[in-house]
Amino acid sequence: MEGVFLYLLGRSAPAAVVIAVVVLLRFALRDAPKAFRMLLWAVVALRLLCPYTPESRLGLMPDAAPVYFAAPPENTLVSDVETVTAAVLPEAVPYPVPVHEAPAPSQAPTPTLIQVLSGAWFAGFCALLAWGLYGYLKLRRTVAASLALSGGVYVCDDIPSPFVLGIVRPRVYVPSGLGGDELSCVLAHERAHIRRGDPLWKLCAWLTACLYWFHPLVWVSYALFCRDVELACDEAAIRGMDAPRRAAYSEALLNRGLRRRKLQVYPLAFGETGVKERVRAVLRYRKPALWLTGAAVVVCVAAGVCLLTRPVSADTSDETSVALSDADETSIEPSDAEAALLNVDPQSLNGAELSALSGDVYEWVRNDADANWPNLTETLQIAEFPGVTFHWTPENVTATADGAESVLFYGMPVWSVYLADLNGDGYPEFCSMVSIGSGIIDERINVYDYRNGRLSELQGRFYFNYTLSLENGTLTARQWRSRDIEPYSGPLLTGTLRLTDTGKLLLVPSNPEAVGTVTRVGETLSGELSDAVRAAVIAHDKPLYAEGEFDAESHVVLGIRPDSVDEDRKAVSIVTLYLMSLRESFDYRDGRFERVSGRSGPLVLTFRMEDGGPVLSDYWEPRDGSYYWPDIREKFPSVLTDAQRDTQTYILGQ
Repeated sequence: MEGVFLYLLGRSAPAAVVIAVVVLLRFALRDAPKAFRMLLWAVVALRLLCPYTPESRLGLMPDAAPVYFAAPPENTLVSDVETVTAAVLPEAVPYPVPVHEAPAPSQAPTPTLIQVLSGAWFAGFCALLAWGLYGYLKLRRTVAASLALSGGVYVCDDIPSPFVLGIVRPRVYVPSGLGGDELSCVLAHERAHIRRGDPLWKLCAWLTACLYWFHPLVWVSYALFCRDVELACDEAAIRGMDAPRRAAYSEALLNRGLRRRKLQVYPLAFGETGVKERVRAVLRYRKPALWLTGAAVVVCVAAGVCLLTRPVSADTSDETSVALSDADETSIEPSDAEAALLNVDPQSLNGAELSALSGDVYEWVRNDADANWPNLTETLQIAEFPGVTFHWTPENVTATADGAESVLFYGMPVWSVYLADLNGDGYPEFCSMVSIGSGIIDERINVYDYRNGRLSELQGRFYFNYTLSLENGTLTARQWRSRDIEPYSGPLLTGTLRLTDTGKLLLVPSNPEAVGTVTRVGETLSGELSDAVRAAVIAHDKPLYAEGEFDAESHVVLGIRPDSVDEDRKAVSIVTLYLMSLRESFDYRDGRFERVSGRSGPLVLTFRMEDGGPVLSDYWEPRDGSYYWPDIREKFPSVLTDAQRDTQTYILGQ
């Protein structure tokens, strides 16, 4: 439920822009055939409901920014743990126990903000559905005693206005006493509704409004949609009428409009809404000019393309100037140290030294398709952590020590959980695949190092999913492209997990060539240009991150764009570099290097090639959070795939 609410909330802001544009276009097309307004409202519906946003050169709408209220609970780090005395834990236990105040056993846990908001949304959604269902059943009971005339028309004494009721087999209900020209006009209108499928479209619009009941502009859209449905139906009904018949039609419309009662949510009632506007449109009806119809077609198609697609990379139109041809590509051969890392024996990464657990990997919870899994719970005690009881539920994994409970990680849901020693310290880590937002946001891998009180993740919100499974005794991780981005035939990377001493979680590919053969443009950067990149990155990051005694930087060149500018009648060479950079800062203590801070990710640096050497003129990096991938796609050459623009592809080699 939380995931659905976050999904709807994330689409609300771009939908508001689309609604505002459609309202303006609706006014601009006031003299065009009213049926085209239905196409504009279809654009709004697709923007509200469709999870996939394709790219196009005319796209104006960026990706919907995800809304993420519930960050993982703050996990206690080693430096934050209160000193645990021997009176609390045995002296032989060399691990910190996260200390949190636990609620009393009888006290219910405090709901989070996202749980409160999603609960309120779901309650409102259910209330609106119940109200609509109640109105429908009440109306069905009212017309139960109707008398059939012919052709699906029924007469009822207890209704004030004619309407269509039903989806699969719609019926026209008219009040008793209706006859002559008025009955003929009413039937022409209601049968036009049935031919056009309006009962189904209005039901879909109502359900969409119920989903977005918290969005005021969606209700504005629903009200205008109902008006436009009636206007389009009037136009279809009077298309073959002469002037006297249209006058009789408008008179019938006015009579029924004056007698109508409260607005009904579901049925399409003759004279239900916008009577004044509809009468004026009927009396002024003229066959639309061909050019006006053509213009309306162009406007609707353009609105659909521009409002339902996102822009492609800004560099798409200039691909030829980016030196990424096959002839210029060379392969970076990994060094001996890199090759050793890439070809590491998977068995050495998966808990071969665990003393209290049998086998390389211990499978604690296997959460498959059991129909009862939402109500399940599992408990575990491990010899390496005496006095600690671990609990699994589909919502979270917790640890209870000395009467205090702490949350290790959570999910919607938490799938299978495995215990494996990923960093070689002799203590098992809790490894699990979890769904965030019921899988709408992403599926990721969580690894909790209980000995060091540290949570590590492999995640790529909305763009990549990560899965974890136990295959032939090996804990196997896979990176997939999100189903919402584009169809895929298989995983991007497959391998095992490695947890570094600093807590960074890595996916070590079982096929080293997936990472070891990184391609770059042309030859290696010249020494002075490579040094200029390194100096620029280190200088840029120094004020932003903790500073160590030594700084190091590694970069992979994904693309080079040469250019020149004229200054004072002199051509100055410009070079733009598309890079994947890793910067780390170290201290040297007790005979070993210790990582102080670091940052990895894509960069775009522009240098002026002056006589004294390269001079940095522009430094670009993507914004964090939901802006990250849209920024990269806009800035980087479109010929680079998402996999090539993913830090994970290069981090091991660097």
